[in-house]
Amino acid sequence: MSGLFHELRRRNVLRVGAAYLVFAWLVLQVVGLVGPILALPEWLPRVTLLALAIGFVVAVVLSWIYELTADGIRRSEAVAANESITQQTGQRLDRFTIAGVALVIAVIAADRLWPASDAPAPPAPAAEAAAIGAVRPVVAVVAAAPEPAGAKSIAVLPFVSLSKGEDDAYFADGLTEEILNSLAQLPELLVTARTSAFHFKGKDVPVPEIAAALGVAHVLEGSVRRSSGRLRITAQLIRAADGFHLWSEVYERGEEDAFAVQDDIATRVATALDVLLDEGNRERMRSVGVRDVEAYAAFQRGIALYEQAHETLGNRIEILTRANREFDAAIARAPSFFPAYIARSDLYTHVLLDPPFNANREPIPAELREGTAQRLQESLALALEHARSPAERDAVDVSRIYLSDSWTGLADAFGRLIDRRECVQHLYGDRAALFGMAARGLPFYERQVVCDPYGVGAQFPLMQALVWMGDFERAERDAGAVLETLDEALFVAHMKFMAQIGLGNFEGASRFGQSKVFPEPNRAGFAVMALAAQGRREEALAAAEAWRATGSVAPFVEMPIEAWLGERDRANAIAARVDAFPGGAASVMTLVRLCVCGAPFDLEATPNFARQLAESGLQWPPPTVLDLPLKDW
Repeated sequence: MSGLFHELRRRNVLRVGAAYLVFAWLVLQVVGLVGPILALPEWLPRVTLLALAIGFVVAVVLSWIYELTADGIRRSEAVAANESITQQTGQRLDRFTIAGVALVIAVIAADRLWPASDAPAPPAPAAEAAAIGAVRPVVAVVAAAPEPAGAKSIAVLPFVSLSKGEDDAYFADGLTEEILNSLAQLPELLVTARTSAFHFKGKDVPVPEIAAALGVAHVLEGSVRRSSGRLRITAQLIRAADGFHLWSEVYERGEEDAFAVQDDIATRVATALDVLLDEGNRERMRSVGVRDVEAYAAFQRGIALYEQAHETLGNRIEILTRANREFDAAIARAPSFFPAYIARSDLYTHVLLDPPFNANREPIPAELREGTAQRLQESLALALEHARSPAERDAVDVSRIYLSDSWTGLADAFGRLIDRRECVQHLYGDRAALFGMAARGLPFYERQVVCDPYGVGAQFPLMQALVWMGDFERAERDAGAVLETLDEALFVAHMKFMAQIGLGNFEGASRFGQSKVFPEPNRAGFAVMALAAQGRREEALAAAEAWRATGSVAPFVEMPIEAWLGERDRANAIAARVDAFPGGAASVMTLVRLCVCGAPFDLEATPNFARQLAESGLQWPPPTVLDLPLKDW
């Protein structure tokens, strides 16, 4: 055996093997770096590794059989001892191997020890990078958005689908949302809500501007390509301050590994942002995953319909019915799918609460009307069961009680929710401000704007709280900034009008009430309110009569106008009509929040509302913050 080892050394077989291994490692590193940049085929690294393995065997065999001499390459057996230069060749091989090993050590040390924040990671594949760069939006920064929340803050932008199928786009959206939900479970980390992150889908703007608009220090973006059961997912974490890539990765996996990829991305991002990943945090991150590709796609199809339904008053019930078929399909595959239960409940809420106002202007099928209240409560009970955090449970509990026919415990439920500081979709949490809790809830509402600066559902509650606190100056300024950026913000516009009235800017309020931000039938109503706020009774009554004669009185502003005019009997009649519908108590509160005028009706006119109010433990009447000269109660 010692003789064989001596011969291996003499013929430089061992040195050739060592030098070849160093060479092979360097080749694989080059392929790994250049392959993604040039979008080379996915199989290239595997083929390269196989070729290098075969080449190793060939190199070792050839070094045994042949020897390099001054006269060229000859078979080892034919070389005389005095002609051999294996010693000199061995020294050259040693120098090559030592240099290669030093390079390997340097690369590994740089990867492990060099601070991630000081150097950019390798760029994304060219095709993916080009596609990502083409979908950032040009938007104005929301002036009401807060300052950046600190180093541990991030927005997860919608991953770009590089495949052509519609379901592939839904899959990419689902993957994005899963990563977002996972990161949102980390208490140390501020994660921008889906509404604001997806506001940037399909548009173009530099990352620093996106981050500034959302008030975050980091942005995660990426792309997804699906083909024949295979996935190619790129992800990169970008520091907004200087555009550096703190981390990036390209995943080439089977479709069944999608969940492992999303888990890995979330974990890598949390680690890069120096978030403690103890077992509790890891379990919270794992627990929110859906783990079903088809459930992903069904939910995203439903969300697309849901958003379409809320962009128009026409056919809303019909579109939401189609959306619920998708949500039901998602829930059938993933029974713990919390967002699907919340989204599904919206149809039942509209069926229950729209009829008093005829807001949707479409007939509601009898099969939907019958048992709607029960279906709504069942869906919210399941959402409560599968809530992913205490804050979500509190938010659902408020909705469950508020939309029921008994308000027992509502005051405590409001209090638990608005005392929280987490990011949470709170649905009906804004109603607490109408019961004298605006100042108490202000930090909560402000926090939700930090979490979701482009979400009307976050912006309106803050504007409402400011108005009900009497902080008209800030409400008018912030609402104006929101309206410069967001199109569908009717209730925010309503609060700006109220703030202008509170500031005594009647001329400005009158002009604003005629602007295109309001539907045309509502504009005459705002003109009436501006006159009533100035005490110009005869002009206001004449304008109101002319408006009623058009037959286009918008129910949402009908009640506030009658109260502002001092028309107590008319106001009571409207309130009584609304109160008699199923879900009447919640519908009556819609009238209260739009009036901003204390109690716009007498409790005796609304027996159902009065009963539920007595059960709730809430303050009544609401605070009176506007000085309305024609309203004398």
